[in-house]
Amino acid sequence: MSFSPELLSGLAAFLLTIFVLSYLIGDQVLFRAAIYIFVGASAGYVASVAWHQVLSPQLLRPLIFGAPNEKVITIFPALLVVLLLFKAFPSLSKLGTPSVAFMVGVGAAV
Repeated sequence: MSFSPELLSGLAAFLLTIFVLSYLIGDQVLFRAAIYIFVGASAGYVASVAWHQVLSPQLLRPLIFGAPNEKVITIFPALLVVLLLFKAFPSLSKLGTPSVAFMVGVGAAV
């Protein structure tokens, strides 16, 4: 017996809908599982889009394969990305403050 991808995705959608509707009964384990699945899938999708459409073509490729003037232009954003990664470590989090300040300033300007 062979299951088509449409049948499997429809079954998954139906089960996740039932899991979410189980919240009407009360805070259920099924509801929490559905929320974790949705959050994980959306975070994975956002990370994939950010990598394939922003980081790889506009940061890494110019740094590795670009002309010398492209490399100079992309060093500043690469440095800000590295500094932002330091925010994940409490002992080094003060090093990431310039990146956060830059993002807040650009966000306010926009």
